Amino acid sequence: VRSFVQTVSFSFRALLVVTALSSLAAQAASVIDFGADGSDGADDTAAFQQALNVARGATKTVEVTVPAGRYYLSRPLSIYSNTAFLLAKDAVIVRVPTENKTMLRGQHLDGSGNDCPCDATCRHGGHSQLKNVTIQGGVWDAAADASSVCGAFMLSHGENIVVRDLTCRRCTDHYMNFSGSA
Repeated sequence: VRSFVQTVSFSFRALLVVTALSSLAAQAASVIDFGADGSDGADDTAAFQQALNVARGATKTVEVTVPAGRYYLSRPLSIYSNTAFLLAKDAVIVRVPTENKTMLRGQHLDGSGNDCPCDATCRHGGHSQLKNVTIQGGVWDAAADASSVCGAFMLSHGENIVVRDLTCRRCTDHYMNFSGSA
């Protein structure tokens, strides 16, 4: 009987571990899974945005990973609350010089669950719509010259925003622009 009890106990623990791992797997995304290729020189904007969209409306942190490579963005990326955007040390994000003035901007949702335009129609009070965001690692290359204006990050209406262990280069405007609550 004792042996049977130990087996049941082990199986129950194994079930808990498998369930926990399944929950973690649902809260992660890699830009590679959405088609980004850090070696082909092609525009990776759509793949990056699809990976970041996994966190859209999430209530728990979603880890979005970027492995080593050189990736290209033709439009600003939107990052949502509860996102940990984790770039490998050797990941380089390069802005394709266009009208794209910002590489990454914070995005919050309106009362209907749609992306809020954060313009004159935005009716959110205070500065806590973008919450629990981490941006870590990699090199953010704005590829700006004297004839263009570009900043790296625009994170507004924010709270609990962490930016660490990264390099921004070739920006001609603010590298990072934050606004939020005290």
